[in-house]
Amino acid sequence: MMWQVPELVKLDRIYALNVLAVILGQRKISRLCRDLREDKKLVSRINVNNITPKI
Repeated sequence: MMWQVPELVKLDRIYALNVLAVILGQRKISRLCRDLREDKKLVSRINVNNITPKI
């Protein structure tokens, strides 16, 4: 799934999305991995990214 994110001029929102992506989906101890993959065994892999272009 993909969602459109705020335009580049709203840097405070973009930084928040970067932090959210790390909390939710990166590493085995992340919330999505722990809940959906480890506990409920609903998925085999989770990938969460927010690509922020450099200015």
